[in-house]
Order: sequence, then structure tokens, then C-alpha cells
Amino acid sequence: MVAHQPRYSLFTLFDDVLLLGKGGRTAYLGPPRGARAYFEGLGFAAPALENPADWVMDVVSGDVPQATEAGCAVPDAAAADMRPEMLFEAWRAKQAANTAGIEDCDCELAGCPLQRAGSRGMSAADDRAVLRRKLEEGWDQLVSDSDGAMDPQDLRGVLEYCSGQKPSHGVVSELMRQMTCPGASVVTRMQFLNHFCSLGRLAIAEEEDDDAARAGPSPHTPSTNPRVDAAGMSLAAALALQGLWRDTPGFYSQYSVLLCRRSIQWWRMTRQRALFLGALGLGGIILAVLDRWVMVVPRWSAASLFNLHTCLALLLSIFSLQVFANDQHIFWRESASGISVPAFFLSRLHMSTVDIVLMTVVFTANYFVVRQPRVDFTCFVVPFLLTAFASSGWGYFVSTVVQPKHGPFVVSLIIFIVCGVLGDPADLQNFLSGGVLEVVVNSLSITRWSVQMGFNYDDWCLDPQPLDPKGKAVLSMARGVFFSDSFFSRQLVPAAALVAMGTGLRVASFLALRDMNRHRQI
Repeated sequence: MVAHQPRYSLFTLFDDVLLLGKGGRTAYLGPPRGARAYFEGLGFAAPALENPADWVMDVVSGDVPQATEAGCAVPDAAAADMRPEMLFEAWRAKQAANTAGIEDCDCELAGCPLQRAGSRGMSAADDRAVLRRKLEEGWDQLVSDSDGAMDPQDLRGVLEYCSGQKPSHGVVSELMRQMTCPGASVVTRMQFLNHFCSLGRLAIAEEEDDDAARAGPSPHTPSTNPRVDAAGMSLAAALALQGLWRDTPGFYSQYSVLLCRRSIQWWRMTRQRALFLGALGLGGIILAVLDRWVMVVPRWSAASLFNLHTCLALLLSIFSLQVFANDQHIFWRESASGISVPAFFLSRLHMSTVDIVLMTVVFTANYFVVRQPRVDFTCFVVPFLLTAFASSGWGYFVSTVVQPKHGPFVVSLIIFIVCGVLGDPADLQNFLSGGVLEVVVNSLSITRWSVQMGFNYDDWCLDPQPLDPKGKAVLSMARGVFFSDSFFSRQLVPAAALVAMGTGLRVASFLALRDMNRHRQI
């Protein structure tokens, strides 16, 4: 039976407990009272007032570090950084020692001494016996003729009883064909038991082969292939012969499934999205009111565009954190099971792009309606869309390299620097005077390029002629920083820079998603 968060008094009533870690691999199998002593032998210290059942589960999940305090130091300093997957190797080494008849000895794995905890192992023969008993129990429960034969309907009931899932008619027909000769309408008890027990032996052989491949070749072991049986048939060939070999779906197949799943998740996040859209729309209205009636900023003001683009970049970069940070544990589990990382990444990216475009248009439209800048909206919104493309890339990247709890602070600091500091029009003349600083500003600053696009378009459409000396000085300074005679330098170069910036950040996000935290993808 399976117990979820049991009391320790209930926990100790079991004859044996099986503790599974990430990936469904065995970390402990044996008497409940021996679990605590076993893990303490690995260097983990159990708190005095904590439920031992909860504690061993936390150890297996990797939430409990090894003890380093005085009085409960780990047996070997080399094992002080034991990862959760090392518990599986430790248990495998202990079982190998028990099988070889080694009693009360220390087994070393990765520098970590293991003490015998009085637990017993479960051999492949035990696995087959358990499987056979389960199959016989299902037969006896659901087939009236216990020693005779059963038809496809009975077979479907037995399979549902044993697995907990109802198989399709196609699966039942295929199994009937494999267990009997073509055209047979019933299967005997012996055919049924032999077929499924043979599948169990093949699965055990494949697991042993995978373990041997991870361990590497032994100098004392002959060079043989454990995947080849006595008849000279490989495991893959045997499974293919039975029609049970399954290839991992390709990129396009996985992408379509993942995109459908993400679309459903996207729809379920409508309330959260509505709140963010409301905040963005309100922000656009407040900024428009300040520019038009409170501060009375000219419509061509580069400082006004700078504030708008910085605000939008900050909000969208924070929103983009949830794309890859919310369910990292699910991704780690699925990537270890063969999920296509490019398909996963693109499916998330495509649905996120819908949000980014929608929020950018809402923010810009609200500002545009209240502010009335007297320019064409389709051209006015382009720099905002490019700002959103680049700033969301920072959100994606930070979410793949930083823990979720630190993401908002880190991305806010980055946007403050690359937009609020390096892109300030009042300081750009000093930054763009040549040298390394100019290269850094041109490579990292979002507002350095987006404000240039917006100001040049406003300047070209409005052709401002301020009469007051302050207005003339501000306009002259902005033209000195952003203005260029050629359309290529005014619009195309900034657009290309922002597209390259956003694309580069997305590539970096993909590489970080694929290559970082590999030790957790088990």
C-alpha cells in the first residue's frame, strides 16, 4: 500500500518500506525502524523533535543537507556534498555488498562510507515472484475458469485490475496476438503468465544494462553484451519482435503536444493575465496624465519616451520570469524522460509572445489615447514592441539561471542598469564618446536604441520649433544624441540592434535551460 505523510506510529507498522527518489529510483528498502539509522550512517543528522517518517522523505527528496555541525560531522569530508542521485548509487552498492555476503562492513561510494542498516534487498527473482502473484490474483478474481482460458474481454479486465488503467481495444488485440497464435480467440492461463513474466525479465535486463553502462567497464569482467540473450537476440530486437519497442517522438510531434498543453495552461492563467493587463493599462494612463497635464512635457520629449520604455521594460521582464521559473521541477523530470528541450522551449516562448504583444499594445494604446501625441499609432508602437521583445528576453534568461525567489530582484536590477542608467538621454553624450563604454552601451542598453527610434519619428512628424531657451536647449541636446540624416541610421540600425539583443537573450535562455541544473534532471 501507499501511505502519504504517515504518523511515525503508523510508519513503523509496515514490515518493509520502499523509499523512491526522483525518477522513481530506490533509495531504501527495508524495515521502517532501520531507515533512520541507514541515512544517519550516510552522514545525515535527524532532528530530535521531528517526525522520522517526514525526515527520511525530506532526505530522499534532497531537501536535507548532510550534517556539518560539531558532534555530527559526516564520516568523510569528501561526501559532504552528496546529491540526491548519489543515494541511489549508495543503496545499489549496499545491495551488492549484501548479495556478496559482506556483513557489518563499510561500503564506499564517491568517498562516502555506508553502514549496514539491517535492511534486506529484493532480488530479480523476488520481483518476478511478486509480478506472477499479482497476475495470478487478477486471473482468479476476474476469470471464472481459473485453470482454463479467457477471452479478450476478460483479458481487458485483468489488465485493468493489475495496472489501474483501462487498456484500449487495440492494445488488448495486440497482446492477444502476441500471446497466442494468429486467429486464436482465447488465451490460456499458462500463456498469459509466461508472456508477462518474460516481459518482466526483459525490463530487468535492460535496467541492469543501464546500470552497467553508468558504472563503466570493469577490468575483471569479460567484455560481453548483457543485452544479448542466449539465442543471440538483443534486447531491442526482442522488444521490437514483440511490438513493444517505443521510440521517442520527434521534435514536431512533441512540439504540437507541448503547445496544446501550454495553450490550456495559458487559458487557465486568464485571471492573472487580466490583473497584469490592468496594471499595465493603468500605468500607461498615469504616465500620460503626468506628461500632458502635470509636468506639461512637449510631445517630442526624449525624456518622456525614456520613462515610458523603461517602465514597460521593467514590467514585462518581471512578467516573463514565470515562463520558465514556475514549474522547473516538472521540466527537470520530463527532460530526464526524453522530452525535447527545443520543443519545450519554443512552445513556452510562442505562448508567452502572445502575452507580451497584448500587454505592450494595451500599455501603449492607453498612453496614446490620453496623451494624444499627434503621430500615427502604427509607427508610434513599433519602438515599444521592440523594447518588449528585448526586455522579455532578460526575463527568460534570468528565470533559467536564477532561483525563482531571487528572479524579480535580479531582473529589476538589470533593467534599472541597462535602461535607467545606460540609456538616459541626459548622459548618453558622455557614454557615446568612444571606447569600451560606448560598445557596452550599444550592446546592452535597450532605451539607447528604442528612444532613438521614437524621438526621430516624433521629430520628423512634428518638426518642433520651441520658442523658450530651455526648450531649444533640450531639443538641441536630443538631436545631438539621436538625430541622423539617413533613415537607415535613424530607424533600421536601432531596430536591428533591439532584435539582435532579444534574439541573443533567447538563445542564451535556451542554452541555460538545456545545460544548467543537469544534476537535478534525474
